[in-house]
Amino acid sequence: MNQVIKHIGLASLAMTLSVALPAMAETRVYNHNGSAVELTRNGQRVTIKYRLPRPGLSNIGIRKGTILFTGKLDGGAYMDGQARLFRKGCKPIPYYVYGDYRPGKTFVLTGTAPVLARSGCRVVDNRHDIDVAHLSFQPRTHDVSRAPKKAGPGFGQGGHCVQNISQNGLLNLRAGPGGSYGVLARIKAGTCGLTIHKRQNGWAALSIGSYRGWASLRYVGVSQ
Repeated sequence: MNQVIKHIGLASLAMTLSVALPAMAETRVYNHNGSAVELTRNGQRVTIKYRLPRPGLSNIGIRKGTILFTGKLDGGAYMDGQARLFRKGCKPIPYYVYGDYRPGKTFVLTGTAPVLARSGCRVVDNRHDIDVAHLSFQPRTHDVSRAPKKAGPGFGQGGHCVQNISQNGLLNLRAGPGGSYGVLARIKAGTCGLTIHKRQNGWAALSIGSYRGWASLRYVGVSQ
């Protein structure tokens, strides 16, 4: 009898714990059009908000903590909900978006986005073939610190190297030509095979393998 009571008691305790414990929140950081955004998942509920807006977005009311998307995740792989369109002097305008989602992978939310009049906040159309109808999110940091110091087949074929940083240091590859842009990748000191595509105000648009971004020319030199 005592054994039966003991088993019933343990089963009741397990059931109580399973009901009482809330779903744990999960947070991931992504790049979105040069800004760093934070995706928080709590059970099925999902929120995406700005963590480090790119320069200029404050002019239309976007700041750290501004919400870009709220919605839900069905089956752990399909996301849908309301994105928000911003314009200076207007309240955020919601519109429906959806897409497949895999944690830590690039994903795109697609919908039919509102088109505003030339001035003011009036919606004059809804279209699926404009930029804001396709919201792309890339994992914020690709770590290429294990890249070989000399370029190999299929990696980097350019004639420049990472220089002027400490032996174990990493060069930040950013989303734009300036230190305020989000970090897309980190490249190990001494890595060669970088290709420069453009120079602008002391910064270089460069690539190595499948990675593209901007880095200060101070840390990029010609391969010896």
